[in-house]
Amino acid sequence: MDSRLRDSESVDTYTTKGHANAMARREDIRVQFGNRLRALRKERGVSQEDLAALAGLDRTYVSGIERGVRNVSLRNIALLSKALGVPLSELFEGVKAS
Repeated sequence: MDSRLRDSESVDTYTTKGHANAMARREDIRVQFGNRLRALRKERGVSQEDLAALAGLDRTYVSGIERGVRNVSLRNIALLSKALGVPLSELFEGVKAS
């Protein structure tokens, strides 16, 4: 049994809690925004490296945004919008506050 479990917890309970946390993370606005950014980038056939260069950002930063681990600033959202050639509002299509 996993050493992180308390004596009263079962593996199933622990796994269920982990799944619930993963589900909540998918709903996070950063993850939604990252998914939208990735979709727009891929629709245009642009690599992360090229998008980062066009926006004046680091590729690892763009990767972090797409994975939902970076809390991107408004300034950088505007840079990404311009680099992709889309209005700011298009970056937020389908993104809902959680």
